[in-house]
Order: sequence, then C-alpha cells, then structure tokens
Amino acid sequence: MRSPLTRKINIITIYINSNNSERSIMTTATFSVRMDPDIKRQLDEFCSEVGMNTSTAINLFAHSVVRERRLPFNITTNNLSEEELLSRMADLKAGRNVVTKTLEELEAMEHE
Repeated sequence: MRSPLTRKINIITIYINSNNSERSIMTTATFSVRMDPDIKRQLDEFCSEVGMNTSTAINLFAHSVVRERRLPFNITTNNLSEEELLSRMADLKAGRNVVTKTLEELEAMEHE
C-alpha cells in the first residue's frame, strides 16, 4: 500500500532547464553499501511501511545531507552522561583509576 508521501515523491528525478523549460531525465549512479543483513531487513520493512523502497529512502538521506551540509542526526562517541564524563575526567586529573602499561605489555595484550 502506498502512502500519501509516496505519491508526492517522484522516483525518476526530473528537472526543468531554466533556459528553455525543456524537461530532461537526470542520469543516476549505482551506490553499493555493505550492511548487517538484519539491519537491511528492518530498513526494508520500515520503508515498505511508509510506502517507499530503500533506494528512495537512501536518496532522501543523501539529498538532506547535501542540502543541509550536515548529517540529519547527532553523532556521539560515548553513551556516558555529562556527570559521569566529568567524574571520570576528575579521576584522571587526580590520578585515580589510571592504568599504566609499557609498550611491551600493550603488545602482549594485543596477542591474548
């Protein structure tokens, strides 16, 4: 079943040439992505639920990134609360919970 959103999205991108109002079909490129099969299945299911295919969803994502010059979501490097992060930084400054290893010890850990 197609949603109202699908009817508004034109899968073949058409642009109007501003000089002579001639309609032309833009060329497309193939984009290959490696992805966890379960994530792909869930993405396909979601796209189907909202009435589009995965290719359309990825194109919408790409257009959004290019238009806004940013990713449409926040990226974080950890899941720590600000309070926990500040506490850990204070511990480091105070020399608490610090582990010191030699290069040899680190190399040995790599092979464990």
